[in-house]
Amino acid sequence: MKHLLAIILVTVFATASFADDAPKKGKKAKSPKPVLKLKKLLEPVTLTEEQETSFAEAVETFSAKLTELEEKGLTKDKLKAHEEKRKEGRKSKLKGKELKTHMEKGLSEDELAMFKELDQATKTAEQTVAKMLTDEQLSSLPEKVQKRMNMLKKGGKGKGKKKKKQKKKKDAEEETTSE
Repeated sequence: MKHLLAIILVTVFATASFADDAPKKGKKAKSPKPVLKLKKLLEPVTLTEEQETSFAEAVETFSAKLTELEEKGLTKDKLKAHEEKRKEGRKSKLKGKELKTHMEKGLSEDELAMFKELDQATKTAEQTVAKMLTDEQLSSLPEKVQKRMNMLKKGGKGKGKKKKKQKKKKDAEEETTSE
């Protein structure tokens, strides 16, 4: 009788452990975080079929680049740590170059190169999306998102304060030399 009970218990536990190992059906692959962010930003906009295919192509290109970077050694843990450093820097009110150096502290050259490639791929995907939107669609977005999309649409890096200062300085030098 004891042997029969033992066999039944082993069978029950073995079946339960094998059932957990079975792949779950119906679960789709999760989109990368930047793609989810873009989708959320575009919620107020109704895309045309052409824009939807363009968006899908941008997502596919970005996902392929992300897969390539994952093969090179970019793991979810590294991405999470990188994001935590960004948040930590933002909490410390770091901006621009200071934030960048804070985030790069402790990373190897390979990791730096991977994160640079990831940033470039993200920016390229965002630019593709920004360029496909019409002015009417842009106006339906929140103001902060509109500014970002307009900047990306123009292909600029930032506000251009440095260039304006250089131009003013150059104009001032030309005035003094012409007098």
